[in-house]
Amino acid sequence: MKYFCLNVKIYLLLIFALSILPFQFSFAEENQEKNILIIITGYPDFPWVKSFKSGIESVQKKEKTKSTSNLYFEYLDANRFPKLNHRSIWSDFLATKYRSLKIEAVILNAPVALNLIKNEGRHIFGDIPYIIVTSSPFNLGSLQYTATIQNRANVSDTIKLALKLHPYTKQIVFLGDTSFPSQKRLHFFRLAVKTLAADINIVVKTSIDLESLQKYVSKLSSNTLVFCASIFQDKNRTQYIPKNVIKDLAQNTSAPIYVF
Repeated sequence: MKYFCLNVKIYLLLIFALSILPFQFSFAEENQEKNILIIITGYPDFPWVKSFKSGIESVQKKEKTKSTSNLYFEYLDANRFPKLNHRSIWSDFLATKYRSLKIEAVILNAPVALNLIKNEGRHIFGDIPYIIVTSSPFNLGSLQYTATIQNRANVSDTIKLALKLHPYTKQIVFLGDTSFPSQKRLHFFRLAVKTLAADINIVVKTSIDLESLQKYVSKLSSNTLVFCASIFQDKNRTQYIPKNVIKDLAQNTSAPIYVF
C-alpha cells in the first residue's frame, strides 16, 4: 500500500509537471485525447514496476476532466540486457511502432531508459515534453522540454534517526548489491556516515551470496545498526524480491535493520 500511494503522488506530480512546461500541452482541453508513453527500465513483473504502473493507471482512471489520457508502456528489461547494446534496435523499434501515433509526452523511469531517450529521443519523438522520474539528478542534454521528479531516499535523516534511537551503537553495517539503486544508496550512505558516525566502525557488504549474508547478519549483536538497500540479486546472480530478503534477514538477527 505504501508503494501504491507513493506512485499515485508521483502521477499527480507528473500531471503538474506537464502543465507547467513551455509547450502546447494541457490536460484540460476537452474531448482531446493525449497519448503518453511511459518507458520503464525494468521487467514488467518486478514488484516496483507493477507498483509504478498501477499507481499511474489508477489516478488516470480517476481524472475528473473531460480529456482522456491514453497510456502506452514499454519495458526495456535492462537486467537481462544491462549494457543496452541494443539501443539502436530499440530506437528503430519505437520509431516504427509509434510512427502513426502522435506521442505528446514521454515519462522515463530509471537510468537505462533515460540514457536511451537522451541519445535517441529527439530522433524518435521530436521536441515533446520528457518527464524524468528518478532517485538522483539526471540531465537529458539537448532535449528542449524536460521536467524532473526526484524521488530520493533520505539517507542522512534515516541514519540520524537510527543513531538517536540506538545511542550505544558500536558498528554500522550497509547491505546491498551491485545494482544501480543500491550503489546510489551506498554513495549517499558513505557521505552521511563521514559526519554522523565518524567514530563508529563501518562495514559495507554488497557482493556476497545470500546464504553467507544470512549467516553474517544472524551473528550481529543489538549494538550494531544495519542499513539495507534493495537487494535484487546476490553475487551468484540469483535474483530475489527485495522485501522478502529484508524480512528474512530481520527475522534472524538481534540487530535493528533500517531500509532505504
